[in-house]
Amino acid sequence: MGLITEKELKQQIKSGSFARAYLFYGDESYLKKHYVELICKKTVSDDFVDFNFHKFDGKEVSIDEIAQAVEALPMMSPMSCVLVNDLDIGALSDTDFDKLISVLSDLPETCILILHMNSVKTDKRKGSKFGKALKAVEQNGEVVELNKLGLNDLVKLVLSGAKKRGCDFEYNEATYFVNSVGFDMNTVLNELDKLCFYVKSGKINKFDIDEVCIKSVEAKVFDLSKALLKNNSDMAFSILNTLFSQKVEPVLISGTLISVYVDMYRAKVAITSGSRAEDVARHFNYKNKEFRLRNGARDSSRLSLTQLRSCLDKLSMADELLKGSGLDSRLVLEQCMSGLLVTANKN
Repeated sequence: MGLITEKELKQQIKSGSFARAYLFYGDESYLKKHYVELICKKTVSDDFVDFNFHKFDGKEVSIDEIAQAVEALPMMSPMSCVLVNDLDIGALSDTDFDKLISVLSDLPETCILILHMNSVKTDKRKGSKFGKALKAVEQNGEVVELNKLGLNDLVKLVLSGAKKRGCDFEYNEATYFVNSVGFDMNTVLNELDKLCFYVKSGKINKFDIDEVCIKSVEAKVFDLSKALLKNNSDMAFSILNTLFSQKVEPVLISGTLISVYVDMYRAKVAITSGSRAEDVARHFNYKNKEFRLRNGARDSSRLSLTQLRSCLDKLSMADELLKGSGLDSRLVLEQCMSGLLVTANKN
């Protein structure tokens, strides 16, 4: 009982040896939904779903209703399953929270309770209500944290998925595909389906990816940063125009640009001090994202630390203006980009 890995969860599902309670959380929605559905299907047969499967919306259900469903005896089956989606544990009253802890502390052997946190915010701090609920589940069941996969794992998934669909990727093209569509697994798989349907069979190349796939906002802003670094103002302002036509939030554009330049600055500092860019990952949150530091090292090669600091100052000022000045957001970003272009070309 406690916090288990994805591998351990798979073993439980394969064997059908389930705990009495599961709490799923983390930022990878596809995996959470996938495993929740597998447990539900394996727990309750299709013939008795109407009797033994109880599904609740956490925004509407009361703790008393959950308790009643948990205590209900299964009909013509050894087990029932209660699934609660997006119960905002942190927002519960003290009375309801105590009731929830009571339910988790005394689960019958005839029921599996699944708390599926999909879109609600979770606060794991020790003294928080969610943190206390985690502890209660760990004592009587399993806690499963599923977060977005890193680049290497997603590339492996894409390489395997393309073969199953009758297509083939080179490693570099698969990496380009993931960086283009983003790191959300649901998006990756949907875009892979679309791409393989377009190609039909054989090799997939970058032209196919650019022709068919919808780039993530992060990938588009990364293209914007590359255009700025290459002094390609026409391309940079064209990408900005596309982002605005797609109604991307200006603050999201500035925030993503800031993260790209922060990556470059951190990588540059590491290399200047005689370390590797990836060494920065030990001090900041780059788990499964070390590639960003490698990209930062490559893209910052022609810029000095002084230039990068100046770029970050300009981006920070633009971000503040976007959040509170009331100025035209497009004008703010265009002026910021002009400043970045000028700074990158100073000797």
